[in-house]
Amino acid sequence: MHLVHVKVHEVRAVATSALFKKIQSIPAILGTGTWKMPSHVGVIENTVADRAAAEAHTHPSPTDLANDQSDFLTDLKTVCWRCWDTTLTDALQHTSLGHIRQDTRHHWWIYYTNRALHTAVTRLRIGHTSLNAHIHKLTMSNSPHCHWCPTQPDTPEHLLLHCSHHPQHHVALLHSLSTFQLYRLTLTDLLGASTNSTLAFKALNLTRTFLYKSNQLHHIQFGFYYSFVQ
Repeated sequence: MHLVHVKVHEVRAVATSALFKKIQSIPAILGTGTWKMPSHVGVIENTVADRAAAEAHTHPSPTDLANDQSDFLTDLKTVCWRCWDTTLTDALQHTSLGHIRQDTRHHWWIYYTNRALHTAVTRLRIGHTSLNAHIHKLTMSNSPHCHWCPTQPDTPEHLLLHCSHHPQHHVALLHSLSTFQLYRLTLTDLLGASTNSTLAFKALNLTRTFLYKSNQLHHIQFGFYYSFVQ
C-alpha cells in the first residue's frame, strides 16, 4: 500500500474546478450564460470591512477573553440594568402606572396562576380596561359613565370601591381589608401598591376575590368587544 500525501487546499482546488466545469456545461442545455464575478467589486463598505478584519489579526489581543469574559458580561449586565432602572423610573412619573409602581423592583405578589384574574388585575393596574371611562377616550363608547351609576365615570376605582351594583361584595371586601388596618382605601391599596409586600399580596388577593365573586372579569377584559359591536 502506498500512502499519498495531498495538501487540503489542493483537494479543494480540484473539487472546485470539477464543480465549476459541470456548472459551465449547464448553459448549453438551458441556453443561458455563466459568468464569474467578484462579489466585492464596487462595494466600498465590504472592502473597508475586509481591510479592518485583516489589520485586526496583526495586533495582539488587548483582552484575554477566555479569562475576562465572565467579568465583562457581568459589567455589561449591570450597566444595562442601571440604564433600564433610570429610564423606566423616569417614565413612570408620567403614566397612570406611576401611582402603583415607583421603580423597577420585582413585584412578585402580582403574579397569579389563574390567567383570567391575572390579566384583569394587570389591566386595572395599567388602566387599559374595557370600562367605559377608558374606551370612551378611544371613541368606542358613547358615554364614559358606569352602566349602573349614570352620573359616575366607569373607572377601576369606581368599580372596586363605589359602584352601587355590587354593595354586598364591597362590604365583604372592606371588612376583610379592615383586618389589616386598611380603612381609608384607595385604588393603589387594592392593586398591590403597598411598600409592604406581604400586605400588598393579601390586599391583591382580596381584590381578585371581589372580581371573581362579582362576576366582573368580562366587564374588564371582554366588555371592550361588546361595547364596540353595540
